[in-house]
Amino acid sequence: MFQFLLAGRKGGTADVVDGRLQVGVSASVEYEPKNKFMVSPAGSPRMNVNGAATGGTDGIHDGTDSALWTGSALSGAWDFASTDQAASGTKSIDATAVSNGDQAQLTRSTPIDAGGYTVITGSVYLVAYNDTKNTIDISGRLGGVGDGTSINLGDHINTSLLNAWQPFQLLISLFGVVGNIDEMIITITSTGTPPGFYLDDINLREGGGESFALDLDQGAIFEYNRIDMIMVDAYTGIATVAGATENATMYNLSYDQFLGLPALDKGMTFQRRVFDEIITSGNVKGMGEAITGGAGRLMSVVSDGTNTMMHIRLDFSDWVRLSESDGDNLYAVVNDDMTGLIDFKTTLSGREVKQ
Repeated sequence: MFQFLLAGRKGGTADVVDGRLQVGVSASVEYEPKNKFMVSPAGSPRMNVNGAATGGTDGIHDGTDSALWTGSALSGAWDFASTDQAASGTKSIDATAVSNGDQAQLTRSTPIDAGGYTVITGSVYLVAYNDTKNTIDISGRLGGVGDGTSINLGDHINTSLLNAWQPFQLLISLFGVVGNIDEMIITITSTGTPPGFYLDDINLREGGGESFALDLDQGAIFEYNRIDMIMVDAYTGIATVAGATENATMYNLSYDQFLGLPALDKGMTFQRRVFDEIITSGNVKGMGEAITGGAGRLMSVVSDGTNTMMHIRLDFSDWVRLSESDGDNLYAVVNDDMTGLIDFKTTLSGREVKQ
């Protein structure tokens, strides 16, 4: 048998087998190059906003330094008044002896409308945590009945930071809570060695957290392989370093800051969701974490001695696919006051499937 393969346009092929022509056509995909900004729900690409917690507070638990919600162990060894560690006051919730599947319950004396609040804030002290095997799931309930979904605290903090307190901020909208709650459930959902941690200063806050995402058209499929972050600040980006025989200049950049902005407290959370589930997540508080945590590069720094612009780029080895109809998107949440920057935008370079 003799066989020849002829390649045609738009995915077409033709085989010549023993003198007979066999034709086949496969579906082709055409792309349109596109760059997309991450934008707020109002459509603004400016990420230099104030995402710090504001407004009224309803305290949930602070290790019983105050009389707030009542802590109880549904299963496992929890200490709700531990004096071993404390972010403030003298006590915190101790979860260093928990096992997989253990649950704690924080109960309010009367129900509260969670819809009247925007974020849950608190502090966590990680003693042990495996990012691939450990989760600390938080959810809301009313009279023992779940309201909304659970959120993994590990998706919103720096899980590599051990033996130090770090604040966190969770958007209420992520929980999908639509009404009253009177219980908060903390669940250890893990395989292998469970995590060990402390919790303190957990509160409901009326304001805080500014979210950004890609504005994908209905039914659109967008693929990207590069993310660029551009920041501008009224900041002298040039430092003079005195040497033994001469003076030299270099970039005046701190690894734990973004230009002249004070070090972030809770940081920015970036998440990729597929089928509306979090696939990857990271939290950054400064230039160093943006570069090392995401394999990024400092592309350029431009300064006139008064204002400075910084460009950070993250490249991907393959295309990252987002399907709007499947609930896919890339999200960023600003949890601190970043209005000190003159400008801050994030853009994705990629391509969109032609419909």
